[in-house]
Amino acid sequence: MYDVVVFGSCMIDFISYVNRMPKSGETIHSESFEVGYGGKGSNQAIASARLGCKTAMIGKIGNDGYGKNYKRHFEEEGINTEYLETAGEYSGIALIVVNSVDGDNQIVINANANKFLSVEDCVKAKNVLNQSKILICQLETPIEATIEAMKSFQGLSILNAAPAVSNLPEIAFRLPNIFCVNELEAEEFTNVKFNEMSDVKKIIQLLIHEKGCKTVIVTLGKNGAAFNDNDEIYHVPIQQEVQVVDSTGAGDAFIGALAFFLSKFPDASLLQKVAASIVIATSSVQHKGTQSSYINFPTIDPTKEEFKFNKL
Repeated sequence: MYDVVVFGSCMIDFISYVNRMPKSGETIHSESFEVGYGGKGSNQAIASARLGCKTAMIGKIGNDGYGKNYKRHFEEEGINTEYLETAGEYSGIALIVVNSVDGDNQIVINANANKFLSVEDCVKAKNVLNQSKILICQLETPIEATIEAMKSFQGLSILNAAPAVSNLPEIAFRLPNIFCVNELEAEEFTNVKFNEMSDVKKIIQLLIHEKGCKTVIVTLGKNGAAFNDNDEIYHVPIQQEVQVVDSTGAGDAFIGALAFFLSKFPDASLLQKVAASIVIATSSVQHKGTQSSYINFPTIDPTKEEFKFNKL
């Protein structure tokens, strides 16, 4: 019934744009300010839906005006909200500062309602989980519930292990079909410092052989992404250089796109799907905001494109 089901977070983004990041203890003026919809789970659901997936969201919103508007927002995007429930007083929030010069960002989240997503919600939403091709999870909601969602899911599961946590249970590495992190999260999980491309190969091998991951994707920002396909490890660079306006939400655009290409293009290789997802993520950094940047996505058939890549 569904191409994608997302089990995860919903946040309200409060975004300040600055011409430089403040120093410790310093107060500076922002150039502009925006409020938008965010949260890794919500972003990934919106990205997959806007690309063309039939999508369902399992999550929690607060008993406040933001929560009421959030549900309406999902419904306007055509996303199933049967298991998007109200819990707690406040919706989750993300405080985001974006450097207008290079598009880099710093983010602090307060989970609020998201903390109430539970194992019981997996049981309640069993019919949606059983009728979906792809499951996407993250680490902005309680890990026990995320693990249960992946355990009970029979299709292909993606864990975007972000934000990184130091005590992630070993089973969380082994359960998902695809374990996806950025370079900073990869360092946190492996204690390997990323300085050059040979380091990412070492990181992927460690996550596979010591942590038990099946397929690992490490997103590398302006350097694209690296991943393993069985025993081979590949690096896919950015396919086209663009002017970066705001990188907030680019990783989530990548995950939503990956779910789309996995669902809609089963005959494409993993390399083609990863490369096409990089193109979608690259498109998002050319616009301000998180979900507001998920516009004018290019139409891509990954089986008909020639992508740049290197074998590591």
